[in-house]
Parts: sequence; C-alpha cells; structure tokens
Amino acid sequence: MSYEIKVLTCGTVDSIEGAELCFPITRKIIYDPTKIKPYIARQSKSIFFIIVFLHLFGQNIELLLAEIGDKNNIIGIYFCVDHIYNSLNNQANVFHLSTRLLTCKTTSLAIRSYEYASQRFYQTCHKGLAYILEQTSNNLKRWLSTGDKVLYIF
Repeated sequence: MSYEIKVLTCGTVDSIEGAELCFPITRKIIYDPTKIKPYIARQSKSIFFIIVFLHLFGQNIELLLAEIGDKNNIIGIYFCVDHIYNSLNNQANVFHLSTRLLTCKTTSLAIRSYEYASQRFYQTCHKGLAYILEQTSNNLKRWLSTGDKVLYIF
C-alpha cells in the first residue's frame, strides 16, 4: 500500500515555458488535455493528482473538466488563466489561481492531503506508512519556508 501525489501541468509550450513553476513533488507536463484521462487511467489507484491548466485550448472549463472524466483520485484542479469564470464556483476542488501563487497553493494542498492520508493510515493501523506520510508533509512544510518567512498559504 502506498500514497503519492503528482502535479499534472497542462498547457501550450509557450504557457508552460512562460510560467516559472517549481514544484517539490513529481510533475508531469501534458500539452494536450485529451491525454490527461488516459494518463490517469494508466496510473496506480494510490496515486493522486493535482491538475494545473495554464491554457484553455479554445475550450471552456466545462469541456476540459468533462475530458478529465472521473475525478476520484484528483485532489485539486487549478486554472491559471487571465479570466475569472463564474462556473468555477459550482465545481468541487476546482479553483482559479494566479501563476504567482501556484507553487505555494499546490504545495499546501499536497501538505493537507498527506496529513489527511497520514491520519487515515494511523487509524487503520498502517503506522509505518502513516509515519512516512507525516514526514513527507513536514518536508514539504520546510520546503515552503524561505529565510525567516513562511509562505504557508491556505
């Protein structure tokens, strides 16, 4: 039994190269949103995803979310586009975010997810895995710390 979080970054070459992203967790770049669903389907059920859209590909948000399909192992979806869409308010775990805050927000979401999973594994007597997830969460918290300031954004 394991637990892992990956960030899937989806956008055009220009949008991905233009964004200065630095994630402390595994990241996969996908240039075509139609390839997200098959990629997630090939992965283990113990891998959870944070999906970041840096470009809308001429589609609206509902079409992109429909292409993703089943969202059981997706813990968050971020749209980093210039326009704020009202339809984001009706979606669970779907957020609009500026690229400036993207690294901090995805990392804090991963921290909360690791902490929640750690508590769940403690309750089911998988104490070794719970300890590892707790340490991973603590390492991510330390990673967010820069100098004397903590960029811990929830």
